[in-house]
Amino acid sequence: MKRSVWVVLSMVLLSGCAHLEVPRGGLYPFRAEFAAHGKVRGADLSVNGAIVLASAAEGTIQVYGPGGMATGTIDITPEGLVARDMWGRVTDVIDVPLQGIVGLVAGDVPPQAYLYRCRIEGGTKVVYHWGSLCIDDAFLPSEVHVPGEKDLHIDFKPSGGRIGLEVHYGPDTLWISLDVIQGGRWISS
Repeated sequence: MKRSVWVVLSMVLLSGCAHLEVPRGGLYPFRAEFAAHGKVRGADLSVNGAIVLASAAEGTIQVYGPGGMATGTIDITPEGLVARDMWGRVTDVIDVPLQGIVGLVAGDVPPQAYLYRCRIEGGTKVVYHWGSLCIDDAFLPSEVHVPGEKDLHIDFKPSGGRIGLEVHYGPDTLWISLDVIQGGRWISS
């Protein structure tokens, strides 16, 4: 009997019971233009495009070529990312195990229960079962770290209606500059 009580108590503690609440009115749809450059899979990358999020788990990213023509699209779904070429053919399917993490670019925080949180210089560190998220006093993301086979680390650098993202995924590094057009929590903070 004692053993089962400890197992149940451990499961309750590990599942967490609290989650972060942020104001979501006017958060979505979130629209932004972006410019990105860096080194991905050993090759230099430089692209421009736009992102539209209908929610923290659904949206579309389009990459533009010369003359503003869409050269690729990424559909964001709760199940993952589906990359398509300019003719609509599927070129890649990517699993996203962290539902709601895409909403971070809009200033949203993942809806999952967290394990614990603690004060750090300039804000709060929130630890989830999947990794950690640092937020400022306005509950806006400042840093996210997801350990794994290839660690994912993102630094958020907001400045008015522009958000700079520095993304490290294993050996790959990408710098993204987002210009907010609509929605999100960045401009009102």
